[in-house]
Amino acid sequence: ALLFQYKKKQLQAEGEHWRTLLSPLLSCYQRKRYWFELMMIYRRVVLAVLITLLGERSEFRAGAIVLVLLLALAIQLRLKPFLHPRDNALEVLAIGLTIVTFVAQTSVQNLQSSRYGGEDDNLTPSAQAVLLIMAASNLLLIVAMAGIMLL
Repeated sequence: ALLFQYKKKQLQAEGEHWRTLLSPLLSCYQRKRYWFELMMIYRRVVLAVLITLLGERSEFRAGAIVLVLLLALAIQLRLKPFLHPRDNALEVLAIGLTIVTFVAQTSVQNLQSSRYGGEDDNLTPSAQAVLLIMAASNLLLIVAMAGIMLL
């Protein structure tokens, strides 16, 4: 029993050491959600693997990337891992901005390749419309982020 108590105290001290060492990285999260930083790193690794290993024109690639981003958005909305509501809102907006940008960029690429076979640098009217919509929605998301930052 004494050995168990000693080992328990030693493990608690070691845990406190790691908590202190990682404090700057984990201090923005709720106490129960300290592990969320690993989820964010995992998401980035999955996205990097999808972008790197799958071909640029792969239909699976675009769908998989959007799926990963939508899953990240759903998890963020469900768990709200950050201490401050502002940080949670900013993360939701950042993921949303990434989704809008990726979908618009993929749409423009598809429109261009279907019309010109991907060789011409001129934008079709459809691609221009998609870019305009993307720019407008990105601007709205950036304004929303700035508004949240000022709260």
